[in-house]
Amino acid sequence: LYYAALCGFHELVEHLTLKNPQYTSARGGVCGTALHSASFAGHLKIVRSLLRHGVGVDTRDRSKDTALQWASQEGHRDIVECLLDHGAGVNLQDNSQNTPLTLAAYYWHMDVIRVLLEHGADVHSRDNHGRTPLHDVIGGAHNTPKGDAPQIVRLLLEHGADVGAEDNDGMTPLEMALAVG
Repeated sequence: LYYAALCGFHELVEHLTLKNPQYTSARGGVCGTALHSASFAGHLKIVRSLLRHGVGVDTRDRSKDTALQWASQEGHRDIVECLLDHGAGVNLQDNSQNTPLTLAAYYWHMDVIRVLLEHGADVHSRDNHGRTPLHDVIGGAHNTPKGDAPQIVRLLLEHGADVGAEDNDGMTPLEMALAVG
């Protein structure tokens, strides 16, 4: 089921969940459950199907990531919206204390960040390094084209992000920005 969801085989997922509903929360692969893998890979139709079959929206993988964290990290806005509409916890943290907002900020997924903020994501959340989503926008700058960073910073500031928040090393987002150029 996990691999069928990961590969986008909707009809197979439907068949397997109808024949073996006990397997809908079975774990496999890197991402955890079929819901995790479909959310990671961007298969909205499969995500909807699994949720319709009663899969727990906040089920955790080995790293305590939820499907919402995987979808946020990968920038799948439509899946993020679907999971939130089904009651996904917008501020749940994984083993590294990353929230969906932290992951979306690190990978500069502007549309996902907007959706998460509209659903009450905490701009003051901190990961295990004491970094806020604002730190992560700056720290993640090397991962993607630089186009959206100023808009993301502005959006986070409009939602109350603190430029003076220090991480565990005493660095503020402003100091990080100056250090990375």
